Amino acid sequence: SHYLFVVDQTYSRILIFDKADRITNGQPAFAVIGQGTFDFGSANRTNPAPYAESLHSPADLFVDERGDLYVADYGNNRVLVFLDPLATDFAADSVFGQNNSFTSRTANLGGIGPSSLRGPLSVAVDLERNVYVADALNNRVLIFFDPLNTDLAADRVLGQGDSFASSAANPGGVSAGSFNQPYRLRLDPSGNLYVTDINNSRGLIFNSPLEDDGV
Repeated sequence: SHYLFVVDQTYSRILIFDKADRITNGQPAFAVIGQGTFDFGSANRTNPAPYAESLHSPADLFVDERGDLYVADYGNNRVLVFLDPLATDFAADSVFGQNNSFTSRTANLGGIGPSSLRGPLSVAVDLERNVYVADALNNRVLIFFDPLNTDLAADRVLGQGDSFASSAANPGGVSAGSFNQPYRLRLDPSGNLYVTDINNSRGLIFNSPLEDDGV
């Protein structure tokens, strides 16, 4: 079967529709992530702190070829990974941006660096399981080399030169290597990276972003 995953940001949930290859008008979702039932839509299920089964204004998602689900959980300043959730459960298995804690939501926890996030708006994964995150309020894109098999610290940064400690919008002025809130990112089959740089009113393309000069 084919499945359609939909980010329902206002209700802090993800809806999953079955038979997406022949979906019909008015077809109800068959599963929900982030809420206990279809009848609720509160951030973190009304809890003050998040946890592995909750979401707060999720902004984007990506499902890789293995069926693993990555969610940019914007309001909780984190990215969640659900390993094959349709075959297992709807509790996240890994978390980026919160020092491995599912109950923290601090922006730039411990100070801005390769392991921190502030308002992530988009996430994508390539065929080698490298993870790309639009860390919007830090005005950067982070790239993690096979993080589920290594660590959850970014290995490359775009938009801030080579510095993981900077978060300025357009540092040094608008350029081919700067962002002002990267909004969405996607990869093509050749590994080229496409980023909508929303407050600069443009889209940027990075050829071979794993190896190039970051512009």
